[in-house]
Amino acid sequence: MPFDKEPWSDVIVDIGRGETGGDGERKGKVMRKVGFEEAMRKKQAEMMTDPDEWEHKFGTAPLTEIWEMGYRDLVDLQQPFQCVACTPFLSRLSGADRWWVGLAKLKISRKRSRWKTRG
Repeated sequence: MPFDKEPWSDVIVDIGRGETGGDGERKGKVMRKVGFEEAMRKKQAEMMTDPDEWEHKFGTAPLTEIWEMGYRDLVDLQQPFQCVACTPFLSRLSGADRWWVGLAKLKISRKRSRWKTRG
């Protein structure tokens, strides 16, 4: 033999091919020695079928959850959403707040000065 090992082989059972023995043994089963290709034919056919639909649309459950929330990159998670269009509006609001606070302080100081002059 030119190689160190014998060729791979397996013993399979064929149902329905054998003949019934004299005492009823084997009942349609034949055991025979086959090569690798024939032994793996059933497994290969099973592997060639399409896999089931993956339950997570974007890989894993956490990734699917993150992508469905609208995040598209790691930077989105590191830097939260900031509305650039809102900045002028917010600055006007804070200016108005300062104006109202200044007005309230002015009213309070006038009331104090009236009470000091009366008292």
